[in-house]
Amino acid sequence: MLNIQKYRIKKGLVTICLAILPIAIMLWKMQVAFISDTDYYWHAALGKNILETHSVTDVDQLSWIAEKQGLKYINHSWLSDILLYGLSTIGSTKMVGAVIYGIATMFFLGIIIYSLWGYKLSITDDGKFRPKFADWIVITVVTACIYETRGNPRPQQISLILFAISYRIFQITWNQPHRKLGWLLPIISIAWANLHGGTLPMLLGLNIMYLVLSLIPSFSSGKVTHKRKGSTANYIALLAANVVAGCINPYGVWLYSQFFKVDSGSSLLGVTEWQASSMENAPHLFIFIAIVVLLLVFTSWKVSLEQFLPLVGLTGMTLLHIRTITWLSVVFAAFVLNNASLLQTSVRTIARKVEPPIALRRIANKLSPAVLPICTIAAALVIGIVAPNIAQTTFYREFPDELIKTLETVNPKRMYTGYNVGGVAIDAGYQSFVDSRADLFTEEILTDFTVMSGTRLNSNATAINEVLDKYNFDAILLAKYDRGLAISYFDEREDWTLLYTDGYYSLYVPTTGANQFAAEYMRLNGQTNPETDEIYKPVYLAPICDIEYVAPSDILEKIDTNSNGVFFFTDASNNKCRETAGNVLEWVESNEIDTLYVCNIEDYRMRYSLDEGGNVVITQNRATWYDELVAELNPILPAYTIENGDENTTLDVKTIEPPMLIQISNDVAKTVPYGNE
Repeated sequence: MLNIQKYRIKKGLVTICLAILPIAIMLWKMQVAFISDTDYYWHAALGKNILETHSVTDVDQLSWIAEKQGLKYINHSWLSDILLYGLSTIGSTKMVGAVIYGIATMFFLGIIIYSLWGYKLSITDDGKFRPKFADWIVITVVTACIYETRGNPRPQQISLILFAISYRIFQITWNQPHRKLGWLLPIISIAWANLHGGTLPMLLGLNIMYLVLSLIPSFSSGKVTHKRKGSTANYIALLAANVVAGCINPYGVWLYSQFFKVDSGSSLLGVTEWQASSMENAPHLFIFIAIVVLLLVFTSWKVSLEQFLPLVGLTGMTLLHIRTITWLSVVFAAFVLNNASLLQTSVRTIARKVEPPIALRRIANKLSPAVLPICTIAAALVIGIVAPNIAQTTFYREFPDELIKTLETVNPKRMYTGYNVGGVAIDAGYQSFVDSRADLFTEEILTDFTVMSGTRLNSNATAINEVLDKYNFDAILLAKYDRGLAISYFDEREDWTLLYTDGYYSLYVPTTGANQFAAEYMRLNGQTNPETDEIYKPVYLAPICDIEYVAPSDILEKIDTNSNGVFFFTDASNNKCRETAGNVLEWVESNEIDTLYVCNIEDYRMRYSLDEGGNVVITQNRATWYDELVAELNPILPAYTIENGDENTTLDVKTIEPPMLIQISNDVAKTVPYGNE
């Protein structure tokens, strides 16, 4: 009894240690790559909506085009969305919840795999773990398989856990038909349908596979054997029960359509995880295949069809869509653990042929038990150091504060967002055009997205213009980490103004006087004036009135024709002007003035400086009509001064010194006290 207790305790500790190893690799990789998509953000937003509305609906409110066209969205992971939203509220950044979810789901998956299939690990009867070289091969392969699930903060991680449990239940009911564990599967089906129902067909696929196996007569052919077991009638009844149980969700039988809708939409977009596998995007898949082939060809193994069929089926699916490699990884881990004893025999056979030195074998045998504790300590240190750092880091795709403040001034209602940007826009409180919910949008919308992003072969100026005319965007947000083609195209367009840009995003708005005015100021936020080394003060402007840019000659014409108007002489690179721009707009709008005339006077006036000898020199000649304008406004203009150390030189000229707001009414010009004084 004591030995059994020791064995169970030791097995539990070994299982925990082994489950920790892939987590350390995941976090180490996450330091560089972070999470690989933005699904996390819209999942959390959907979870928040469910909690606030106390309902699960097919009406989508996260995408403005989906809402406008009345597109229906089957939220097949609504229960996971609530969990992800709850986690996203933990800590100072959303990455805290993402890291917790990734660690927890990968750890639990590791525990499940080693607990259900790791019973042949080298643990002695007295509770000592003495792994052989073959054990480390098994552990290495299984660790790689668990790591391959990546730990991304997506509901798929939960469905992989349910898949592993279901697969093991099917194996047990196949090999031990007298055990009635199969009727746990409908319960799992209900949970699966509400946690990540779009992948529920994976459970049904397993069920159908065992149904087919029950129909195949026993045989032994080469390396593959099959012994017919189980009851066909039971598998049919179980399949029916699983299908019906899967309908217990907010959408009923319509849930099953999601599997095919996601496939269709993602294939159209060329999403990486739905592309065919290749040596470039999935070298690990071909390593898995090579291992199985080598084991079958160069060993005396005979594999049961019941173990071999899932490998073949999921390998075929993964060759078509790399996304299913996570499911293949679970099956492959189970296959390796199931055949650990055969692997040990094969390694011993090879060792006898190679005949390594006895001294080397003794050293290896003595060091082997210490490898797992050392690896576990190292993994724990990595997790303890790396996880907090990642959790406190803002995901590079999240909108910076500067972009969020800029968007607040624009308040777009029909903003263009791409596939990977949409989720982050939703997180920032804005509706997406498209996001990574490929199953929501029509083929037409997804095609138009590929045109705008430059990913479609026929993406050109004509095609982009057609998309712009169709959707009437009021803002366009492009991500530099997706495609640079669209950014270079919009930079050249005169009818779109670049309002904001950084290392990742560029925000364009339709070219109007108001938008040009706002962009002139806001694009300089946080930058440094190269002439003065002064940091530009942040300004966020949202003009409501019309703004028209004018030159001195235009102002003279308005004076000569007795036209009334308010004129703002300014310079966006002057911090004093930047400080007053908001006050000017507030005064103009509070006085219900329809149009503000803006003159960037620095472009027209005479500019002076001092040469090395301290003499005043002209650096820019005044433009035509500048003198005439000064003469008209002379009574209210200041003298122009030049700073010279502690002394100022006042020139015998008058000038328009920005910022200055002048109102002309009835042929009378006067300065306007727009500030708070």
